[in-house]
Amino acid sequence: MYNKNINIKVDYRIIREDGMDQDIIIPIENGLIDLNVSDFKIFDRIQFTHIYAILLRITNQNMTICIHLLKDIDIFSSFINMDIDLAKKNMVISKNDNHTIINIESIN
Repeated sequence: MYNKNINIKVDYRIIREDGMDQDIIIPIENGLIDLNVSDFKIFDRIQFTHIYAILLRITNQNMTICIHLLKDIDIFSSFINMDIDLAKKNMVISKNDNHTIINIESIN
């Protein structure tokens, strides 16, 4: 994986890799995603429902990644995407019984 600040603790597949960029798909199967960002000042948690998959677009050019939340199998079904600079953050993607959790925390 191109970005050492990403820890994926669920099943995933690399669907594209060209030496500079890498696309990773994480199947969710119409489940819930909790997005927790430690230094986000407005909300403690944002929850997304009926997500088919997470698509991570990672580059080896910098520490910024793009997260796409997909509504179905089509990569163009992304209904939200977020650019996150992980230069001073760690991202952990894990699962519990009911949902997938994306935790983004600042590195001290």
